[in-house]
Amino acid sequence: MHYFLLLALALIAVSSALLEDNHVELFSAFKRKYNINYKTKEEEAKRLNIFRENLKRADELNSIHPDKEKPSFGVTKFSDRSYDEYKVLLGRTNSKDYKEILSKPIQKRNLREQKRNLQVTTPDVNWIDAGIVSPIKNQGQCGSCWAHSATEQLESQWAFNGLSSFANGGALTEFSVQQITSCTGQGTAGCGGGDLPQAFSYIQSLSNNTVQGPGIIPQAYAPYIQSSYISCSNKRCTEACSDLSVNTAYTQWDLAGVYATISAFDYAISTCTDACANQNLDGLADYVAANGTAAICVNAGNWNSYTGGVMTVSECGGYAYSDLDHCVHLVGYNSTASSPYWIVKNSWSTDWGESGYIYLQFDANTCGLANEAMYVTIQNGQNNF
Repeated sequence: MHYFLLLALALIAVSSALLEDNHVELFSAFKRKYNINYKTKEEEAKRLNIFRENLKRADELNSIHPDKEKPSFGVTKFSDRSYDEYKVLLGRTNSKDYKEILSKPIQKRNLREQKRNLQVTTPDVNWIDAGIVSPIKNQGQCGSCWAHSATEQLESQWAFNGLSSFANGGALTEFSVQQITSCTGQGTAGCGGGDLPQAFSYIQSLSNNTVQGPGIIPQAYAPYIQSSYISCSNKRCTEACSDLSVNTAYTQWDLAGVYATISAFDYAISTCTDACANQNLDGLADYVAANGTAAICVNAGNWNSYTGGVMTVSECGGYAYSDLDHCVHLVGYNSTASSPYWIVKNSWSTDWGESGYIYLQFDANTCGLANEAMYVTIQNGQNNF
């Protein structure tokens, strides 16, 4: 009996050593891929430990993934970042406590699968292919996801309404994320976070039927400026609204070529502020099919290790209103795939996920995507191209 115990312990030790060696190899490959050089040996050792913890969590997520041959989690550009560093990207206000999340083993969470037998009018919708979704952006080390989500929704609605220059053979019109990040008040904190209603209210509050010009300006007038490696988590570390060309663009809109305003914003389906276990997923799909994209907010607590495929509701974690911490762009769905999914555009560049996108389980309120789905109504504008 004693012999078998010693043998078991020896096998565990060998297995642990092999795992450690594998982590070191993966860490070396990670540094080469992203061209990372740490300044000190102490910093490198710290990052290796964080890398190991992130891989451990990715393995836990893969252990509950339906397709064991195609894992959805692994090494990403965030793999050497702690959760405190990662959550800088999650800029929706009232984000949750990550220490509490990490203390709960994934396999032991008591989550409702919330699967539905959805009856959708249109089987598959992809607004990317239709040409009304702007290219993937990169918010950098700034919690401006809410501003990206709001701006991208307006861009897509502008194009959906036929106002974008791409309708005449030109490029899809892109508006200023920096303007929304820097100029929205009402309790927002720039890179420190905000929410969709605040962003849309700012754009709408600028609207004035007696004055020609107010609204949101092209990104060329106020381009997005944010570091990809220096963390920024408040309003003072981003561009000040007074330093942008906002007022100039409004008074010289004929030179700017284009501006946009909105007359209203609303929820595509009824919102929720509780457990959000009964959201109208059929209604959301029908809205997207008929009316274009929607700005949404989600629980992105486990997105840092997402590498591709369909992320399930269990892998995503909680989907209550209080779980929402990140705002993105819902641009379509595929209900006929072997694993049906929603198509969600993120703002972490094209070197993350599915070339900048993530696919979320379709027959569920995965990551809480249906809790705060919003759209805008275009009021007026000028396209001088």
